[in-house]
Amino acid sequence: MTPTSVRTGASTAQPTDPRCLHCKEPLVQDDIWGWMHEGQRYLCRDPRTGELLTQAATLI
Repeated sequence: MTPTSVRTGASTAQPTDPRCLHCKEPLVQDDIWGWMHEGQRYLCRDPRTGELLTQAATLI
């Protein structure tokens, strides 16, 4: 099933390999809140230190 836009009802294309703009980790679509990291968290982690950052998962 292809997701549709709430406002227009038009189909929206899903990326084949969704990645986060900030940390480049894989993303999955959450039906309620939108994009989240594959590890089930919404906030990014610093790739060097693993520290939780304030940026939310953002599709490239």
